[in-house]
Amino acid sequence: MCDCNNKNNVVGLQHIKIYTTMAEYKTKMKGGATYFNGRRVRWESATQEELAWVYEECNNGSHFVEKINKKSSNEESDTKVIKKSSSKKKDSKEE
Repeated sequence: MCDCNNKNNVVGLQHIKIYTTMAEYKTKMKGGATYFNGRRVRWESATQEELAWVYEECNNGSHFVEKINKKSSNEESDTKVIKKSSSKKKDSKEE
């Protein structure tokens, strides 16, 4: 049995899963709960789907949740080019 009619199930939208595939979400709140559109989000136990719903679907959601973009496997990894500097040996001492 699914719990689709459970009132504690904040996120019922399938497109929210797309948001969680593209990014991770981190709460800015330390604790407690906040009501959005008549639904309560508990910050200590909020799932990625709930955080995505708050950030993407609710007004001023970015005040409560931070979005962290994920790198796709197709993107090139950031590589730093290391340039070898020519070092001169100081064989002679100045007098």
